[in-house]
Amino acid sequence: MNQLTFPYATVSAANSDLLQSTANAPAIAMVQSWLAQDIPAGEPKGFVLTGPKGAGKSHLLQIEAKRIGAQLFSGGALPEQSGRKEIVFIDDAPLIDANALLAFYHQAIKAEQRFVIAGQGTPQDWARQKDKAGEVLPDLMTRLAALPSAMLPAPDEALLAMVFEASLAARQIRIQPETAQAAAQSLRRSLHVARDFAALVDEEALAKQHKVDKAFVRDCLKNHPELTVFG
Repeated sequence: MNQLTFPYATVSAANSDLLQSTANAPAIAMVQSWLAQDIPAGEPKGFVLTGPKGAGKSHLLQIEAKRIGAQLFSGGALPEQSGRKEIVFIDDAPLIDANALLAFYHQAIKAEQRFVIAGQGTPQDWARQKDKAGEVLPDLMTRLAALPSAMLPAPDEALLAMVFEASLAARQIRIQPETAQAAAQSLRRSLHVARDFAALVDEEALAKQHKVDKAFVRDCLKNHPELTVFG
């Protein structure tokens, strides 16, 4: 796969909708750089975004779709027809039938339509045919593997802390950096988990009329071991 390379960025929370750390900044830069490129006529105009569950792939697509006016399809859905003028984002690639995804690819290439395909796993995983006991559809695997790509890794502690803090701030709860760090050190490496834990902390703080500080967060972590790396 044609993997683009960028230098690692420093931790930044300048964009509250798209928090970045050294974990996800390179992949975000790859996606945004590709979206800004003028691709010559006749060349495939697709991009592949992979990464584990909870890395923020869907969130990134949602933010970028809103920013550039792209149409986003998820849950295994594909456009009814290709040739759209706007860029098409396709999420949840593992849910899409391999033959349908290959047909979309050919239609998009013929129409010179730009598209981003994202999902967990790899193009080889996406090319497994559900009706043939997981047999790989080689044409699909080869074509997707040839596209430029980026891998969005699991979030690091810095990113988890920022997401946890931002999620509480959206609930009108302000916390100290050491409080967010205490949560990030124990939570599973998933943005979904960081947001879910913030909701639980908010609920428990309201129920107990307690300030959200480091000690309170640690108590909440003990009460929800299923969200931690130790659970």
